[in-house]
Amino acid sequence: MRYACKYAVIKFQPYAETEEFANVGIVVFCPKNNYFDFKIAPKKFSRVTNFFEDLEGKVFKYTLDMLETELLHIQNFFYSLGQKRNEQFFDEVTRLRESVVRYGNIKIVGTDNPKLLLNKLYDRYVGRNFLTKEYREQIMVKTIKQEFKSKNIGINYTEKLLTTQLRNVRLPLVAELEEKHFKAIKPLAFTEKKTTQIIEHGELWFNKIKWLLKEDVLKPDDILLPIEGPQEKGLTKKAFNEIVQELKQLEINIVNYSDTTAIINFATNKQRPAPYIVH
Repeated sequence: MRYACKYAVIKFQPYAETEEFANVGIVVFCPKNNYFDFKIAPKKFSRVTNFFEDLEGKVFKYTLDMLETELLHIQNFFYSLGQKRNEQFFDEVTRLRESVVRYGNIKIVGTDNPKLLLNKLYDRYVGRNFLTKEYREQIMVKTIKQEFKSKNIGINYTEKLLTTQLRNVRLPLVAELEEKHFKAIKPLAFTEKKTTQIIEHGELWFNKIKWLLKEDVLKPDDILLPIEGPQEKGLTKKAFNEIVQELKQLEINIVNYSDTTAIINFATNKQRPAPYIVH
């Protein structure tokens, strides 16, 4: 029998101000057969504890212990409710709230084996089989910050919300050189398997940057995009190249993420990077 199941990714976000997070679990609910189950990361999960360097390992363990206890209570409670009330309850459980544990947007997928679906989703979002662009971009930002620290560049790049009259854009690495004169660095990862996802991600940031330039919040010379393209050749590479060509129309600085020297030179005002060459 085919079931329409709801699922949400469980995220661990210990520092709300940085908005950095790591996927640590999955919850799945299938209304038709009243199935509710979850799978969370092991308590000693080095990918998470290594990512949040300043976080004590016992904090992560305690958080997952509490999460597991809560989800077990919820699982038992589900069996006592009817289908309609369970749907409402699942939506309430996974709603956005201020906490170190948050749930991603609810998604719906069809399956004839809910347990197998849970394991596949876990492997995709939490295990080593999948790396989201959001998570990859967090790693890129963290690596650049570490490089700045090791080189002692003398300029402070931090996350900042750049505002205009009509919209706001949050960037992870911004330095205010003088009043209202900003330099910004935004790493972009195009690691998706689908061309539509690559195009959508690129166009999203094309429009955000275009708006900042139009509102004179940033100058083209003062923004750098270190980018990382897909490993595979073919349609995904073609989509990536088209996005790069579109971004280049903004006349901003674009470099390969691996070009540390170019990133440092931009950050320290030593030299504008050479034009990015599409391969």
